[in-house]
Amino acid sequence: MTQSPTSWNDTGKNIAGSIRLRRELNICELRIYVGRDRHGRVHHQQSAFKGTRRQAELELAKLVVRQKEKLTPITEGPRRWGPTTTVNEAIEAGSDAHDVTTKAAHHLTEMGLSRRDTADLLGISHQRVQQLLAG
Repeated sequence: MTQSPTSWNDTGKNIAGSIRLRRELNICELRIYVGRDRHGRVHHQQSAFKGTRRQAELELAKLVVRQKEKLTPITEGPRRWGPTTTVNEAIEAGSDAHDVTTKAAHHLTEMGLSRRDTADLLGISHQRVQQLLAG
């Protein structure tokens, strides 16, 4: 039995993943699309996962997010915090973090993850996820 693919589509990039149950008890094969080579052949990353279906779905979402981060170029270097940091720089950084977290929460719930799974993945409470999705 194969679960329907999970996809992440952002600015034309499409990353898909699927879960296939193996015959062994609680063993799933997680598979995500990682791109094409220079000859146009499709490549996937596969890994075995032992656990419940819900845990496998969460792990698949983590793999998709990690692969998405690999494809996204970093345009800005790390911020240097210290005695020369202004209040405006700190406020701007907080606003940027809020926007990124809100966008990630929306993407993960659109992928079909529950609010609790989204919260686990982002490292925030499920109540905070609810607030981000409502606002």
